[in-house]
Amino acid sequence: MAGMNFETTCEVGAAPATVFAALAAVERMPEWSGVHRSVRVESVDAQGRPEVVYAEAAVLGFTDRQRYRYVWTDTELDWNTEVTDHLRVHRGNYRVTASGTGSTVTIRYELVPALPVPGLLLRAGRTIAADSFRKKFVGYVESFTGEVAR
Repeated sequence: MAGMNFETTCEVGAAPATVFAALAAVERMPEWSGVHRSVRVESVDAQGRPEVVYAEAAVLGFTDRQRYRYVWTDTELDWNTEVTDHLRVHRGNYRVTASGTGSTVTIRYELVPALPVPGLLLRAGRTIAADSFRKKFVGYVESFTGEVAR
C-alpha cells in the first residue's frame, strides 16, 4: 500500500543536548507539530526520557489515538507507533550531530495508512510535514527553555 516517506535535514542554532531535551519534552509537541493535539508520557526510561507516549493527532483528516515507543541513543531518537486507529505503519528517527554553532538534525519519517489514500493527498502531506519540521521545529528548539509540563 502506498505511504508517505521523507527525509529532511536542517541546521539548528542549539547544541545537541538542547535538541534532545526539546525532543524529550513531548508534552510540548503540539507547539511545533501541526498534527498533534495532545501528548502525554506514560513511562520513562532509566535516564528519565519518555519511553511510552500517548498522543491524539489529526492524521489524513481523522483523529487518531496513538501510542509511541521511544528508543534513545547518544545521537538518535527512534520512535515507532505501536497502537493507532487509522495507520498501518507510523515511525521515524531523529539524528542529531554537532555542527559549527549548533546541530544538524535529520528526520526520517514513514507513514502508511490502513486504508487507501490518493497519491496526491499523500504527496501534499509529505510536503506539509517536511516544511513544518524545517520551520516550526527549528524555531521551537532554538527558543526552548527546558520547561516541561509533567
